Amino acid sequence: MRYHFTPFMSAVLFSGCSVPDNGGNTPPDDLAATEWRVTAQIVLPTPATHITFVANSVAPWLGQIIYIDESRAIWRTHVSRAMPSAIDAGTFLDVYGLYREQAAGVFLAIDSGGFLKAFVEIDDDGNFDTIITSENLDLSVQQFCKGGDPVTGKGWLISTENELVGYSVDEITDQLLTLNYDAPSAGNVSDCFVDHNGSVLYNTDQSKTYKSLKRKENRSIPSFVRHATDLGEEGTIRILGHLGKTTALLFDEAGGSQISITDGLSVYGIDEAIAIAGTNLSFGSVYSDGLIILSDAENSRLVTVSTGYINSLDQ
Repeated sequence: MRYHFTPFMSAVLFSGCSVPDNGGNTPPDDLAATEWRVTAQIVLPTPATHITFVANSVAPWLGQIIYIDESRAIWRTHVSRAMPSAIDAGTFLDVYGLYREQAAGVFLAIDSGGFLKAFVEIDDDGNFDTIITSENLDLSVQQFCKGGDPVTGKGWLISTENELVGYSVDEITDQLLTLNYDAPSAGNVSDCFVDHNGSVLYNTDQSKTYKSLKRKENRSIPSFVRHATDLGEEGTIRILGHLGKTTALLFDEAGGSQISITDGLSVYGIDEAIAIAGTNLSFGSVYSDGLIILSDAENSRLVTVSTGYINSLDQ
């Protein structure tokens, strides 16, 4: 079976978050085993717990990896394995990268107070600074839904009241980001992701599978799949998720696979990931088709897997 990462409306496949306690739901023991080899690694000062991407449409190799470390500060680095640089020493809960053609990079962040902040790239060295964020509602938020559309700025998030809320970024300048929230769509939400058709699927503490706001789009994705994203094409299902010591989980029409990240050329694999993220936007060279990044739970480093390599695998 070919696991193909296909360009679809969501240019960034998923943003990664650290794994919560999911109430005892665990993957079955009979999942098929799949191996992905590490492409490279990026050594960090402290472990990364949340990861996203800010791609560069002009010079893809200058695209940035944005992450939150264990102290909840925001950092940046590159696939070139550049020394990470701190962006903001505050305390943050989640990050989500946006995509702009031939314009300065932008990402969103949720701080520990539940406020949404926007950061814009301010110089050729890749430094970021905050810009004014204008919102139509006084909403306190805690988590972005993986997937979404960073090109158009439409996505979903979870409020601090555990409500599922849609949002759209209506304007971005180098000084201002205008964002509009929709009315809450569901309650008691613990996790969510946006599929390749733009539909949001969500999980609750009581549910055994993810639900859709459109009943006909419900899918039998088990609740132990955490921080998932839909990698499929029209009419297919490719759900990539992550849970604890299971480095990654892949679910499709044929069932599920447990993915192990094994040693690459001069780079060790990992036994346990604390965050996972990926993009099909180009980051140049071996990452021209995008990449998967995992944060090593045992060492302060990120390991990368080229999606071009993943696309070449026949399983």
